[in-house]
Amino acid sequence: MPQVALAIALLIERHKENSKWKPYLDILPTTYTTVLYMTAADMIELKGSPTLEAALKQCRNIARQYSYFNKVFQNNNNAVSAILRDVFTYERYCWAVSTVMTRQNLIPSEDGSRMIHALIPMWDMCNHENGRITTDFNATSNYCECYALRDFKKGEQIFISYGPRTNSDFFVHSGFVYMENKQDGFKLRLGISKADSLQKERIELLNKLDLPTVGEFLLKLGTEPISDLLLAFLRVFSMRKAELAHWIRSDRVNDLKHMDCALETVVEENVRKFLLTRLQLLIANYPTTLKEDLQLLETTLPQIKKLAIQLRVTEKRILQGALEYVEQWIKA
Repeated sequence: MPQVALAIALLIERHKENSKWKPYLDILPTTYTTVLYMTAADMIELKGSPTLEAALKQCRNIARQYSYFNKVFQNNNNAVSAILRDVFTYERYCWAVSTVMTRQNLIPSEDGSRMIHALIPMWDMCNHENGRITTDFNATSNYCECYALRDFKKGEQIFISYGPRTNSDFFVHSGFVYMENKQDGFKLRLGISKADSLQKERIELLNKLDLPTVGEFLLKLGTEPISDLLLAFLRVFSMRKAELAHWIRSDRVNDLKHMDCALETVVEENVRKFLLTRLQLLIANYPTTLKEDLQLLETTLPQIKKLAIQLRVTEKRILQGALEYVEQWIKA
């Protein structure tokens, strides 16, 4: 658990005397907008969103970690326990974990044998925007080097790219939502039921396609929301026994990942009907409509509640775009 070790190290530096990192620690935020700072009312704002489960899981994990380390520090007499025993609270641990989650970066260890998590003062102040990752570690100079993502004007805020991540990931792990996120997606969880009479055949075909029997598939933002992996899974999910037997024997199994793959009409119809129904249900799961959320964002809101509503907006836009795509696909 390298991130956990870094969070504990951060607390040690925060509370020990004469830390050389004091100037850096003093300018760190005192609070964050990560899920660890969400109230029960804030969590309710995620009702209907698949991100709710991820947010709750993160909070449970951190609560368990705190309970474990608190017991360790209270029952040991080592140097770390001596520093943290009287100051280790749940609130401070949430602060340390949030600091690490929102600022960590991977760099090589001193001997170069592995990658480790680290905090890099000043560089970690850069916010995210669309683009390619332009940060790298120079092993010769032993420096982390960050190149300008684009031309910046004098006095303009410098942005970097955090990489291709969904807004759900940004929300849970970094405490923000990027409304212009070109790499956004909606995580659609699908699986083969154990009660399916053709479970064995479906699993065999999915294995040939290197696809999981239960997993998350990304509905993408844009004009082509259905990924090749999602398409292939849904086709396997919708096949009858004869089609499954044919494709299990076929040496062209990866054709199932292509939109123009020749399939029985009934299979393609089942794929479209399943997607249509699933998307309609996912949209209906939200207590509010996209229009209502956009109206809420025009009002003054607490920051975390605003982020939750922004997340709902981005998720609904992806679902609505995918629904319109499937509706046109059915008409074609």
